[in-house]
Amino acid sequence: MSSAVPFGSILFDRPAEAGQDGDRSVFADLNLDQVFAAMASRWDEYDLMPFFGVPLHDLQSVEYRHQILRDMEGEAVSAALAEFADRMHDMRTYLAQSAKLRYRYQKESWFLDAARIYCQAVGALTGSCDRAG
Repeated sequence: MSSAVPFGSILFDRPAEAGQDGDRSVFADLNLDQVFAAMASRWDEYDLMPFFGVPLHDLQSVEYRHQILRDMEGEAVSAALAEFADRMHDMRTYLAQSAKLRYRYQKESWFLDAARIYCQAVGALTGSCDRAG
């Protein structure tokens, strides 16, 4: 029997933190809402803004986040993540096309293609991260 904690996000070392929400009213007072919006605008499809409001309450969480960012600076990991993001964009495009179609088998074909893209992307990311070690 495994005691492993289920994976939630690379942004949080404890899954419970991911569900927290902070007081975003201070963002506007400090014009941080504009700073965060400018930072996230390039990746609108990911809906990143809610992550900027999640407080990190202890040093361990901050150090964990910094280590993740350091790991992402590596060329191999960075390239693998960029490729994964591109494939996820492709998958969402296929899902959107599937939703627009009227004929059942055509919809299902696009959905299965989206699932195939997802599985291949996850497999490629896993392999890349294993090699980057």
